Amino acid sequence: MSEDNSSVTAAEQPIQNDDAAAQSGSRYPAPFAVRMGDGNWHSLGDAFGLTQFGVNLETLQPGAQSALRHWHWHALSNEFVHMLSGELALRTNAGEFVMSCSQTSCP
Repeated sequence: MSEDNSSVTAAEQPIQNDDAAAQSGSRYPAPFAVRMGDGNWHSLGDAFGLTQFGVNLETLQPGAQSALRHWHWHALSNEFVHMLSGELALRTNAGEFVMSCSQTSCP
């Protein structure tokens, strides 16, 4: 039995990661852009019309960075990292943490 989904908005419809347009390059200006390396991302938060937080699916090539070291001027901002595969170095005020994930060790 199928349901009539004609009144469902685009933000309410399920999507696949690749349904969100892939972007590449860097949003950083020179001279910082060259430090980022190769990677691409899908702005999943935009695809779902999120307004309270953003969700990006990033694929980084070896040696690439997701972001330059930064901080937020207020305590109301958080960042969340969920790894699907690979290895990365997460740098915080508490130090550097190496995170790794393989097909068998990630959910």
